[in-house]
Amino acid sequence: MILNANSEVKYSSRFLYNKENDILLVSYKPKDKNKLILLISSYHRGKNVTDDVEWKPEIIDFYNKTKTGVDSLDQFIGNSPLICLYDISM
Repeated sequence: MILNANSEVKYSSRFLYNKENDILLVSYKPKDKNKLILLISSYHRGKNVTDDVEWKPEIIDFYNKTKTGVDSLDQFIGNSPLICLYDISM
């Protein structure tokens, strides 16, 4: 599957599921014409998309609802890298 952001239709998705490894690969074309979002998951299985205008794959909606812990950690590390390095070395 070769993907080109310029050739994809806006709000389109492509799904590739590997049964042997139980992994789902999703590509999604958002409104921005030069962008293509690629995601991989061992949690999701289907080709489910949201019912809104953007028809986002379920995997993107799930990530957006559950990413708060990662964002908080990134913000903490970005604001105080010396503290994190000090804690890691102990």
